[in-house]
Amino acid sequence: MSVDKPNATTQTVQRLNITTKTFMTLLLTHAMVDAYGSMWPVFKMLAKLDLATAGMIAFVTNAIALPTQMFFGVWADRGNRRKLILIGLAMCSTTAFLGTVGQNHELAVTPAGYLILGLLLLPARLGQAMFHPSGASVAGNLDPHRRSTLVSTFVAGGMIGFAAGPGLFSLVYTRSGGQTEWLLIPILFVLLLGVLWCHPKEERSGRPTPFIKALSALRPIWGRVMTLYLILALLSAMLLGMNFLLPEFIEARGYPKWMVYGGGMGFMTLGAVLGMIPAGLLADRIGRKRLLLTCLSLGLVAYYVFLAVPTIPLILFIGMCMIVGALMSAGNPLGVALGQSFSPPNASLISGIMMGLAWATGSTSTWLVGYLAERIDTVATLNWLGLGWFVAIGLLIALMLSTTKTHANPVEPGAQ
Repeated sequence: MSVDKPNATTQTVQRLNITTKTFMTLLLTHAMVDAYGSMWPVFKMLAKLDLATAGMIAFVTNAIALPTQMFFGVWADRGNRRKLILIGLAMCSTTAFLGTVGQNHELAVTPAGYLILGLLLLPARLGQAMFHPSGASVAGNLDPHRRSTLVSTFVAGGMIGFAAGPGLFSLVYTRSGGQTEWLLIPILFVLLLGVLWCHPKEERSGRPTPFIKALSALRPIWGRVMTLYLILALLSAMLLGMNFLLPEFIEARGYPKWMVYGGGMGFMTLGAVLGMIPAGLLADRIGRKRLLLTCLSLGLVAYYVFLAVPTIPLILFIGMCMIVGALMSAGNPLGVALGQSFSPPNASLISGIMMGLAWATGSTSTWLVGYLAERIDTVATLNWLGLGWFVAIGLLIALMLSTTKTHANPVEPGAQ
């Protein structure tokens, strides 16, 4: 007995060490994936691309790539999460070559140039599609009792990268004369770290489950899944549309160039990061749907105040960016964690629906706001975009009314 106890203790410590390294690697890889995926809005401004065309490229690449998260989710749930995390990260590196095309403006604004830019953006979008369902499910399954906290922390890691990406790209683009291939160095370093440290515990099945069969497993909860998907699609549409036009909005308000070229998005995302983790902790105690409704209601008010207020002192504007960013972004990890709690064995598939399919649907807003902004002013376009808040709140109330405590998984006390 005296020999077995140390062995058992040693195994527990080793497992905790592997889990800690895996989660820390997830945070860092998520930061890199979202950093390299967030460079398009500021690139299109630096390269002086046509807004409508740039918006169309963003929409088409998202529409092609992001729905595949559902397929990658099924594959991930069959023991391939680590593989998809690493391959997805590697594929996101293609945006490091955007500057190579953008520095040649005469080429960039031709049909051939736009095609090349789209082909550089598409692999990065596919990489995001591979990474997100696997990463989110690995994070959430580390401890189901703290699923909201872990998923929120995981998403916050991505948001840090999302905030840093535009500023990093702007810095390298302007300092190197457009030679953004230098951005390959950090992502290759993180990829190596992922190979060494990312070792999630996975269950492998002998035979792959057909996609249709995997979807059929969600049939008893399909109504709740689709309602939640529509809510997150609306939130994604508003967030993507706001991010796409944020440089133009800040420039129109007369704020400094460093705010236009990444600073504003950085502060908005910083607010999201600072709000997500406390929101996850609170959701695990009072319930995800209740907190989600609170965030949506407050977000609606903050969004329209943000658009209505004229030019104000910079420090106050930064504060507003952080508040709006927190409230616009909190709904995503809460919704993903809520969806995972509907069926933990299919967490990656549900994550793919809530993240990939929702973001793909929401990406239509980049084309729409780009098209409208060319014809009406930026603020008016964003005002129309904000109508999504009202629809999302109505859908969430319907979801809350249609579910009862009997639907909750007993391991998931925060699901209600």
